[in-house]
Amino acid sequence: MTGREPTNLGDWSPLSPRQAARAMATFVGPWWIAGGCAIELFIGREIRAHGDIDIEVLRRDQSALRNALSGGWDLWIASGGHLSPWEDGANIPDEANDVWCRNDPAGPWRFEVVLAASDGDRWLYRRDPSVSRPLTEIGFGTTDGIPCLRPEMVLLFKAKDTRHKDEQDFEAAVPLMDEAARMWLRQALVQAHPGHPWIVRL
Repeated sequence: MTGREPTNLGDWSPLSPRQAARAMATFVGPWWIAGGCAIELFIGREIRAHGDIDIEVLRRDQSALRNALSGGWDLWIASGGHLSPWEDGANIPDEANDVWCRNDPAGPWRFEVVLAASDGDRWLYRRDPSVSRPLTEIGFGTTDGIPCLRPEMVLLFKAKDTRHKDEQDFEAAVPLMDEAARMWLRQALVQAHPGHPWIVRL
């Protein structure tokens, strides 16, 4: 895997999923590897280079996240193409959904935390909260114990503004998904993204 190309927000050199799991070792709450890395952990092989690595946590657990990453991580809130420091004790604004993390203020970004909406024991799709699922059903664990989002959850998020890499992930994951996962994704797309081209392919 290679790092993301430099941007005006800084360079990336992403952690591996195992390294990311170590970074989250003291976090008290559920979390999952998300994005393309979760797809690869599901299918059991690499399919493309990754410019970053995403970890999903529930927005309601942001204080626990801040505590877990308070030692040794430089944390910035990403929103609207801009970064602002995540000050100790501050809440992340409702319009912001991402936290970028690096070891060193002068170093590259190492992982991104994505904040997920929830209601009680249910995960909510933030682009259409009427699409939901029990928290107990959104993830799976690798053989070495790394929690990951299920591929249908990842692909739902990727459905908006689909890019070439998202098509690669769809083509790699769908043949290995069981019927229940494919049907859940199809219904979620019909509800949240009607007319999406993936619907007829599921």
